[in-house]
Amino acid sequence: MIPYPSVFPVADGVRLHYIGTRLFSDNLLSFRILTKMDEKSASAASLISSVLFRGCEKYPDTASVSRRLDMLYDGDIDSGFSGIGDVGSLSFSFSFLDDSFVKDADLTAGCFDLAGELLFSPLTEKGGFLPAYTEREKKNLLDAIEAKKNNKASFAVRSAMRLFLEGSRIWPDEWGSEKSVKKQTPVSLFRQYRSLLRSSPFEIFYIGRRSANSVLARLRPLFDYPRDHRPVLLSPCKMPRRPTRSVEEEGKQDQSHLVLCFRASSPVSTPASRRLAFFSTVFGGSPYGKLFRELREKKSLCYQCDSISFPAIGALLVYCGIDAAKKEEAVSVILSQLDDMKKGRITPKEIGDAKKAYSTAFSALSDSPSALEDWYFSSLLIGSGERPEQTRDRILALTAEDLAAEARSLKLDTIYFLKGKQ
Repeated sequence: MIPYPSVFPVADGVRLHYIGTRLFSDNLLSFRILTKMDEKSASAASLISSVLFRGCEKYPDTASVSRRLDMLYDGDIDSGFSGIGDVGSLSFSFSFLDDSFVKDADLTAGCFDLAGELLFSPLTEKGGFLPAYTEREKKNLLDAIEAKKNNKASFAVRSAMRLFLEGSRIWPDEWGSEKSVKKQTPVSLFRQYRSLLRSSPFEIFYIGRRSANSVLARLRPLFDYPRDHRPVLLSPCKMPRRPTRSVEEEGKQDQSHLVLCFRASSPVSTPASRRLAFFSTVFGGSPYGKLFRELREKKSLCYQCDSISFPAIGALLVYCGIDAAKKEEAVSVILSQLDDMKKGRITPKEIGDAKKAYSTAFSALSDSPSALEDWYFSSLLIGSGERPEQTRDRILALTAEDLAAEARSLKLDTIYFLKGKQ
């Protein structure tokens, strides 16, 4: 059985999700700071995630941080920012060998010490983060945003998603925007981080062999400061109803990129939202999906195709890399395959192949602490209190009619085409 977390209060708006298990030799300690997923918040949080790990008062540069990790038997740290619907997650994770595997070393204490120093004692100067660290990470982030533009498949999907989300407050890119990144200063960035520390919810995950009481005893002193907790909750993506739009842009690349955005009706706050992800797998999100078989293998209309679900915002995207002349035929085939699914024309093999893939994926949850954490964090945001086995059984019980009902709920919102030279 996959281990399930127990939840303990740490401080105002701070919770520990504790999974005591001996499955792994490494323990995982992860801090998730919740904020809103808008343009400004995304840019600031992405920068903060990088600047904090450049150094702190006790370990003032990356070299000293690395030396400390080496002393913790090659411990590992990671940080980043991601979004689910309108909720953003600024994450910091610390992975370290359990004390039981070494002699005369308190790795647990060392890890918590490093986490506390990096997150709560950053290097500052004149009321802001160090200018050198801030400017370096701004350049790195701007370079990464520019590199994304050069990946035309990714660019097309993001452009389509921006169109889809017009009228909402959700920003579709976890790195924010060039404009917002450039506006950040060491002082403004530090002020935003201080605001997060004071008011944002913390969801902390510990997966490992130490007891819950020992973990709580080490966490609570870190939050011994005044907090004014303000909840950040996942909410339905509300956008104005509108007729289907078709947007075409010219690109300098050879290959064209086609994206169809559909609105879905799966509620974000129930376990049923995972049904959309399974539907996407059968429709086109796998090598045995309908779209891969029809578009690529039978009709040779595309170089690649994929179906991507976003249950938290009620969206399903279909992406194809095609020749420009094949656009209309590709759109026709996609809509025809969706119409077949609406009518229940789904074979037992198509459903069976997808269920096998899901069973394998669920089994892999207990392969690593990070996989468990990702699962339970996403479950937390969508309001699902199910164990993984319960969700697996729910998915494996889906029928062709269930998928047909999901197909009938989809409404085509946007067709985006990035036209290439071919």
